Amino acid sequence: MQTMEEQATEKRIDRLEERVDERFDRVDAEFGRIDARFQVLETDVRELRSDLKASTQELRSEIKSTAQELRGEINGSREVMDRRFDEVNKSTNDRFDAMHRTMMRGFFGLGGITVTCLALLGRFGS
Repeated sequence: MQTMEEQATEKRIDRLEERVDERFDRVDAEFGRIDARFQVLETDVRELRSDLKASTQELRSEIKSTAQELRGEINGSREVMDRRFDEVNKSTNDRFDAMHRTMMRGFFGLGGITVTCLALLGRFGS
């Protein structure tokens, strides 16, 4: 037969087992809730990633179209500038040509006057 002490010890061990089982059941329930929260969190993260990918693709396509528009505008501006530079270049060349003609006429005019003066001096000076 068991002594009273042995029975009391057995009851305490049984009670301890029950309490340990209850606590592990609570831990299991808590882990179940945590798992559910993580699943919700994972779903949210997946949705965010999907939204981010879609937004990124949309931004990239907008950037590409804007870049193409800007290239077109730049090329148009470049053509306008090229035409203006050509006009300025032609105008400058025309002015230099006119100045050159005027200088040549002046040179020949002065040369003619000088020759005439020398001829007159040669005739009347002697």
